[in-house]
Amino acid sequence: MSKQLSFVVDEETIELLEKLKKDLNSATTASVLRKAIALTQLAVEEAKDKQGKMKDPMGTVTIRAKSDPTNSGTSVALKA
Repeated sequence: MSKQLSFVVDEETIELLEKLKKDLNSATTASVLRKAIALTQLAVEEAKDKQGKMKDPMGTVTIRAKSDPTNSGTSVALKA
């Protein structure tokens, strides 16, 4: 089942979505958003402990490139 979702974004977000469409080889904004939501869900699941609670009180996930193990990575806060 599909539902329609409408929201307002600024120019910076529109530009980012367009860049991501190209980088992710996605035909639509909806496809980019689905991928972003799936990535966020994966990050949240990885940040949880065995009881399903966030391991880090700030809910931080660090992304590192496999090709450069010396890279300290980029930290992303999952909680505001």
